[in-house]
Parts: sequence; C-alpha cells; structure tokens
Amino acid sequence: MPKAKIITVSQNPTTVKVLKAMYILNFCALLFPLCAVISVVLAYVFMDDATSYLKSHFEFVTRTFWIGLVYFVIAGLLWVIVIGMILTAIALIWWIVRNAKGLKAALAERPMTNVETWGF
Repeated sequence: MPKAKIITVSQNPTTVKVLKAMYILNFCALLFPLCAVISVVLAYVFMDDATSYLKSHFEFVTRTFWIGLVYFVIAGLLWVIVIGMILTAIALIWWIVRNAKGLKAALAERPMTNVETWGF
C-alpha cells in the first residue's frame, strides 16, 4: 500500500492563531454565549482568504455554531417538560466534543474531516 504524502501549505500565521482562538472562544461560550457569536463572525471574515486546510476548520466552526443553535433552541423549547433538560445536557456534550476535536486537529495542523456531519 503506498504511503500518503504529507503536503505542507504556507498559511498566514495570524490566521492560524485566529483559528485556535475561535475554538477557545467556543469553549468560553459555555459560560458566555456571546463568545460563540464572535467566533462565527471571525470564521466568516477569515474564510475567504484561507487555504483549504484552514477553510475546512472555518466551515466546521460555522456549522458547529448553526447546528448547535438548532440543538439548543429545540432543547430550550422542550425545557418545559423534562426531556428539555436531557437534550440540553446532550447538546452541551456535543458542543464540547465537537470543539475538542476541532481544536485537536488545529493544533496538529490537520484539516477537518466530515465537516458536513451533524454529529461529532
């Protein structure tokens, strides 16, 4: 089986730092929800000039935001009944795992795989 070639791309160091900051902001959003909005705005601002490796992360962050918003709104609406509390806990776990996977890949300078998924 042939070995996979590792392709290095030159990217703006500032954009890489912004990418890591976006994942950190998403973790801060657990306490301060406005941080998630700042993170997704940064993703949209930096997405156009990004290399494909960084673009995959920016798409992952924006999808995490919008899908997370759907999950949390549904959980919030169902809070009246007990299922809302359970769904909120599941959505929080989903948010943490998804952002942890993204930050891990960003620190390893790898592109995100399965950007289009609604799961982890």
